[in-house]
Amino acid sequence: NECTMKLTKEIKKPLIKLIERGKDENMFKDMETMTLLTFMIGSIHEGVKNAHYNLKPLHKTDIDRMFKMCWDGMKR
Repeated sequence: NECTMKLTKEIKKPLIKLIERGKDENMFKDMETMTLLTFMIGSIHEGVKNAHYNLKPLHKTDIDRMFKMCWDGMKR
């Protein structure tokens, strides 16, 4: 609904700002911001969903590995 869409946009603003800054500083690939954001959010979402559905706890090492994979996919 409209309320959810507004909230989602607000939640994404800091991430969009972070990605834009990373692109400005040549840390991230020169791609559309929304493409990078979709990759990042999708990776996180799938990792959490997989752990939840399989009743598998996410340990710090799992989170660190997911972050590294995401970083490797976005960095220059």
